[in-house]
Amino acid sequence: MPLLKTITTTIIILQTLWIWNDFLLPFLILYKRDLHTIPLSVNRFFGQYLNQWDKALPALQRFAEQGCAVPKCLSHCPSCSPSRASFMTGMYPHSCGMLGLAHRGFSMESYDVHIVHTLKDSGYLAVISGVEHTAPDLSMIGYDRILSFSRVEYSRIGKPADPAEAAVAFLLSSPQNPFFLSVGLMKTHRPFPKADPDRFPAEAPRFCQPPEPLPNTPQIRADMADFKAAVRIMDDKFGLILAAL
Repeated sequence: MPLLKTITTTIIILQTLWIWNDFLLPFLILYKRDLHTIPLSVNRFFGQYLNQWDKALPALQRFAEQGCAVPKCLSHCPSCSPSRASFMTGMYPHSCGMLGLAHRGFSMESYDVHIVHTLKDSGYLAVISGVEHTAPDLSMIGYDRILSFSRVEYSRIGKPADPAEAAVAFLLSSPQNPFFLSVGLMKTHRPFPKADPDRFPAEAPRFCQPPEPLPNTPQIRADMADFKAAVRIMDDKFGLILAAL
């Protein structure tokens, strides 16, 4: 028996890994796709050389297919409000004055440089639904209509409408004038919604590989599962808006 100790331990470790991940053995012996386990099916979406976004994020994929690519677009700041302000003005954060987070009191030096004013001067109706995070108060920016809002940047009394549903209602009202509609969803921002592995098996924590360099622990896997739920909800909301369009 002592001579078999190393061999027995190795077999136990390998079997435990196979049972826990349920990937390697099915990968080796299951050739038909209709017999693939969930990890194998999820693995088909994303790999080293292939990303099937149309399966994981179908609504965003439809939008991408109908839009245009801006390959040299980049974020000028690794912080939320400054990067958003840069995107909405075409200016560096230090040039437009947004040097910190809007909900902590930072703001642009002048909102006349915001894109909504350029569009309004050309006859566009400027509408926002949801979060933008470029001003301490949304009313500072210059939108004609605020359909929904985030508590961190607007003090209006009452519960805000769902940003996607409010945007859909606006689109279905058949506005007569050209319009600019900014829709800001809180997903995939923390706090994440809870994963629902019973309805969406890919959200089971044991199938959620954390990105490097995060440690592969049960807690991180559970967090990644909740993040997947946020991505799913975000894509569903985006799909509602596309359908309305």
